[in-house]
Amino acid sequence: MRRALALISVAAALLFLLTSGTAAATPIPGTPIQILELEPTTKTISLGAQTNFSWAVFNGGPRYDLTVAANSSDSDFLLEVSPSTFTLGRDEFIVVSVNVTAPLDGASRSATIEVMFSTLAPVVSSIQVNVTVVARRAPRSTH
Repeated sequence: MRRALALISVAAALLFLLTSGTAAATPIPGTPIQILELEPTTKTISLGAQTNFSWAVFNGGPRYDLTVAANSSDSDFLLEVSPSTFTLGRDEFIVVSVNVTAPLDGASRSATIEVMFSTLAPVVSSIQVNVTVVARRAPRSTH
């Protein structure tokens, strides 16, 4: 029941965002697929911490097969994409997340995460979006 309510809430929010003009969706060129950022594109975290970025992927046309891949400008940042391969029917959407884990130690640093959304069929096309993670040393406590 809780999962059904969450899905209804996400669907309602996505429908509102796509129709209200308050958030701009980015189309994958030559397709009816729209990519909508659900979070800020830059996040600051502590070294060793995790964060994630999410996008809603909406299909306004026929059935499409898609893949999502991510690469980091700094290989010490670990990435996990979920889901990385999926199929969307007409008027369906899915939320895609990229989980980013910062390195445990070292100096403060940042990484650009390149996220590639690609359609495989019926039209082959893609679009890249970039997000940034800044990892800093956690402040020392003053006890």
